[in-house]
Amino acid sequence: MKLVYVVTCILLLFRSVECENMEIMAMFMENCQQKFPVTDDEFNMIVTDHTSNVRASDNLKCYAKCMLEHRGWVIEDDLVDDIFFTNYFHPSEFAKFENKIPPIVKECRLLVSADKCDRVFRVYHCYKDKLEKIMFPLKKH
Repeated sequence: MKLVYVVTCILLLFRSVECENMEIMAMFMENCQQKFPVTDDEFNMIVTDHTSNVRASDNLKCYAKCMLEHRGWVIEDDLVDDIFFTNYFHPSEFAKFENKIPPIVKECRLLVSADKCDRVFRVYHCYKDKLEKIMFPLKKH
């Protein structure tokens, strides 16, 4: 648990989450870990945000969905587009990319899966990967 709390603190510092929310986020992480146990390697992939190009286990997908639910990004087993995009961008950057969002949503929403965790995981990474290509066009993806 100590590792989870330390990693949570570091993660949240870089993700601009207020300090008083760290304990709550650690509680969410522990809750999701109990429901959907992930290995240390999988947990490290989530913390370092290197889950896009890996073959994710069902537990990893459900752990990610669980965390997004706790953050309020997933409601009724669906990733909420507005919440994702407004949280992904710094408020001063949102206007620069706002017109690029509808085509991304249209394309990523075509990813379907009977499994709720898989669907949320795939749509989330589709959004994230496409946004990174727009925001950082020279970076190899």
